[in-house]
Amino acid sequence: MIKKENLHHLPDSLRGSLHGVLGAFELLLHSDLPSAQKDIAQLGRKAAQELVENLSKLYTREDEYSSSPTQPTSHQAPPDKHILLVEDNPINQQSVSKFLRKAGFEVTIANNGVEAIQLANSQRFDLILMDIHMPILSGKEAMVTIRETHPNIPIVAMTANCSPKDQSELSQLGASGFLLKPFGRELLLDTALLYCSRSSQDVL
Repeated sequence: MIKKENLHHLPDSLRGSLHGVLGAFELLLHSDLPSAQKDIAQLGRKAAQELVENLSKLYTREDEYSSSPTQPTSHQAPPDKHILLVEDNPINQQSVSKFLRKAGFEVTIANNGVEAIQLANSQRFDLILMDIHMPILSGKEAMVTIRETHPNIPIVAMTANCSPKDQSELSQLGASGFLLKPFGRELLLDTALLYCSRSSQDVL
């Protein structure tokens, strides 16, 4: 069963959707389905419960960051630093942009590689945080295209796969650095400050 405290930290819209999913599985498990299909429904309910617990941990960590009295204050963005966050996952968009904006960065979000290219060609950015695996156009393809017209913008690749071979490939495609997923607030802000301090004024 889902603990109420696990749902407490989730946004209302997400909490309602998860309630609906879990309720659907409960109906299936108490229906007259064949045992094989009930086994599948049982697996689905278990996966949904694990999703709730993992999301709760994520939002709990965000609450701790925002309310902790010992939260470091050294992560303060220099004036007028603009970051392009290229990420297709809405939860990642929300958490990463929240941390960056609280530190004083201006953040623009692109949902895929196509949007990233369009924004890079229409606005000036001090740093691009680029997810690698995205629909429509991948981060790798977007990096190559952006590098053709913006060779000096730091592009940090965000990926769960960052072996030496992966790093070599991404570097050749235009990555300036890497953030290995999942990453925390400290590493995110350290990386943003490092590359924004190095960034040149890449004039369109």
